Amino acid sequence: MKVELTDEAESDLDTIAAYTYAMWGEEQAILYVTQLREACLVLLPQWLRFARPVAGYPQLRRFRAESHVIYFSEDAAGLLVVRILHERMLPELHL
Repeated sequence: MKVELTDEAESDLDTIAAYTYAMWGEEQAILYVTQLREACLVLLPQWLRFARPVAGYPQLRRFRAESHVIYFSEDAAGLLVVRILHERMLPELHL
């Protein structure tokens, strides 16, 4: 299944990497962002049945990965990752 990330989702990964680097160093930043990217590209298509709807956004579903939530849409072409937000962020302010 094809998975694409929007520019906003890629920007989210950059922001996550910068924060993780500042708090826990380069090695942890690389590891964590790699895990999130793998969750988008590998785990999400395999575990799609575990994704949940997003209240107020009928076209979106969500999938937890580590301390973040992957917001995505699905169509015949595959999956489009819209945003990757920390679990404490309010989706209605960022979607």
